[in-house]
Amino acid sequence: MRDKIPDNLSKEERSALQSLKNRDDIVIKKADKGSTVVVLDKEAYMAEAQRQLSDERFCKKLDSDPTKEFSAAIIKTLDEMFENNEIGVNVYDTLNPIDCRPGKFYLLSKIHKEGMPGRPIVSAIGHPTEKISEYIDLHLRLHVENLP
Repeated sequence: MRDKIPDNLSKEERSALQSLKNRDDIVIKKADKGSTVVVLDKEAYMAEAQRQLSDERFCKKLDSDPTKEFSAAIIKTLDEMFENNEIGVNVYDTLNPIDCRPGKFYLLSKIHKEGMPGRPIVSAIGHPTEKISEYIDLHLRLHVENLP
């Protein structure tokens, strides 16, 4: 049985932290650099997100969520590769997207820059291409690490 990890916060500190987490008018995120935590006004955070998402040089508004279509295209390609003996059942099962969801956009504040703009992040956890990315990373990592 594992020993209980001692709490490094007092009851008052734990209560204050819980109170902050329950607020819906602030956003608590880690900063872009360092190990700092930033507490932001939610309206300011959302305004920065909207500013970045409305920049048509980098973002395109879609009429619908293409996640299912991406999954179907990946499955079709995996089926063809499996039928052509280009991959085996283990690789097929490893790369097969199951219960996928779209990427999640969020910002990490650049506290070292004027106005604290956000660094845009799109988390691909659960995305149809997540397993493919992990597979490629696994197989290319050794080669990339040995590059000058």
